[in-house]
Amino acid sequence: MLIDKERLARYRRGESPYLPGDFIWSLAAIAFLIVGALVMYSLVSKSPLATCLFPDAGVERLAKPASAKSGPLSITVTSVKVGKQMTTLDLKAANSSNDTITMPLLAAQLGVPGYATLPSETCRAQWNPEEVAPKAELIGSIGFRGTVPPETKKLTLSFTDVFTGSGLRSISVEITLT
Repeated sequence: MLIDKERLARYRRGESPYLPGDFIWSLAAIAFLIVGALVMYSLVSKSPLATCLFPDAGVERLAKPASAKSGPLSITVTSVKVGKQMTTLDLKAANSSNDTITMPLLAAQLGVPGYATLPSETCRAQWNPEEVAPKAELIGSIGFRGTVPPETKKLTLSFTDVFTGSGLRSISVEITLT
């Protein structure tokens, strides 16, 4: 191992032979290795991390736009894309009241009859700020962890907890697939 003169001089004075920058470079190398390992794991697995880092565009399956209304809130689903690991819905929420309506992302779920209820995935959502202003619309998309079997022709999008000026509500939209 080669030792430069500065390190040798430090060692002879009883000081650490390591220079201040050595530690930073060591941390950077370790971080690089960890990130590389996570990316490789994601590439070969069906982990949620893989779904977030490498999204699958999916295939459009919506037969026609679907809508539902609950009090002052109406929701319209404009797209359903089914991928290998994720199902993504594009939707529009409209508020006809004079109060803000809050639709938490984690209260969204996608029911697949005879199969499962898919939970929403925060890393693949464009549903921010989760609030629909008075007399306004919120347009975005929500990803659900899991896929929809090809033979499935109906889905149910539900928001189990919707906070309005008049209290707690829920809303569900029946969706027809191709």
